[in-house]
Amino acid sequence: MNALLADIGSTYTKLCAVDLDTATLLGTSAVLTTPADIRLGVQQAWKKLKPQLPVGLQFSVRRAASSAAGGLRLVAVGLVPELTGDAARMAALGAWAKVLKVYGHRLLASDLLELDELAPDIILLAGGTDGGDCEYLLANATSLAARGLQTAVVIAGNREVADEALAVLQAAKVPCVVADNVLPRLGCLAVESARHAIRQLFLSRIVLAKGLTELEDLLGELVMPTPAAVLAGLELLASAKGELLAVDLGGATTDVYSVATGYPLDDAMLSVGLMPPRAYRTVEADLGMRSSASGAVEATAPLLSQLARAANLEEFDWHSWSITMSQPEWLPDNEAAAMREMLLARACIQQAINRHVGCVEVLATPLGRSYILKGKDLRDVKQVIGIGGAIKFGQNPGFILAGALQQPGELHLMKPKQAHFFWDPAYCLFAAGLLASSHAECALQLIEQTLQLLPEA
Repeated sequence: MNALLADIGSTYTKLCAVDLDTATLLGTSAVLTTPADIRLGVQQAWKKLKPQLPVGLQFSVRRAASSAAGGLRLVAVGLVPELTGDAARMAALGAWAKVLKVYGHRLLASDLLELDELAPDIILLAGGTDGGDCEYLLANATSLAARGLQTAVVIAGNREVADEALAVLQAAKVPCVVADNVLPRLGCLAVESARHAIRQLFLSRIVLAKGLTELEDLLGELVMPTPAAVLAGLELLASAKGELLAVDLGGATTDVYSVATGYPLDDAMLSVGLMPPRAYRTVEADLGMRSSASGAVEATAPLLSQLARAANLEEFDWHSWSITMSQPEWLPDNEAAAMREMLLARACIQQAINRHVGCVEVLATPLGRSYILKGKDLRDVKQVIGIGGAIKFGQNPGFILAGALQQPGELHLMKPKQAHFFWDPAYCLFAAGLLASSHAECALQLIEQTLQLLPEA
């Protein structure tokens, strides 16, 4: 029993061969993704993998994940941006969608004009708890139908009017589906049904349109977006080893995953707003090590300058350098370039995790200070996992991952205080995630065998 598992990413295409009986990694390969024709990259990866395998090896399981399309561009519409709008955003982020904007209340004419300009691939239409407000969801569905949009719509609001909204949109020939309400009652987040609908649209409308259907003989079934596969692998690991935080530092984005409840550690701390789900992902589209390098330099400029001074680096034109670095095939060719790449990787991770974790605000009241938490409290998480080429090939992976820990001046950010650092040199987390639903024990053993403990910086 052997498995062939593929990840067709925006920068690299990777293949893994796994012996399912012994949970042994038989071989891996990675090549640059070929955006013009994804099939070419897959064929090149297979040519690199095949010599590592026993002659005549047969695969009983073939599965693939992909993020080659760059993710669905999504707009969320909810009743209250901080409630149903935020619930819709969390559902989208967990399904490998880029959230362009969140609208609240009734869509205005100016909002509809802006929607035309944004041109999202999908609209997640929420609004109202079950048995709550019916007006806004139906009104927004009517506005979208009258606009004649051909953007796919996922309806994930008040179940009492969901079918009526579906009928309105279908009458206008708008492609749409109904999912469970993302906020069935106040304080209760239920995103899995909406996530599933978004993922299916991702696979059918985006990835399959890029030629993957013609690779079914080699890759088999296209199961899920890559981040969903990574998250499935991390959930499996957390079930055995405890709560964790992981960061995937890619060429286009930096994805952060936490598998942790995130409840406040201090009794004096009050959690407000929606608590993100236990298995939670955020994506930072402006933080990447290749195609997004220019945006990363701009987004992390103060932190990057601070890190460069601490490393005794001379003044440097980071912006011009980032343009060169933005080419997918670029690699550092001297020690100074490797040092600069390492500092940018550290800055990207620190910034991405700062955005992922919860934040505490101190309020002065007549009864004394109050501590208000928005988001997850991850201070007690003891495992941090790093994924990505900049970590794998960096001069000091421990230094890069140390950006995940709480730094001086970051006491308001609920980042881990201390943690063990691990990295995934074989990049097998996606493979474990693809196997998790049918071969959970094998998938867990694969992760445990391939993850490596890093010394702290």
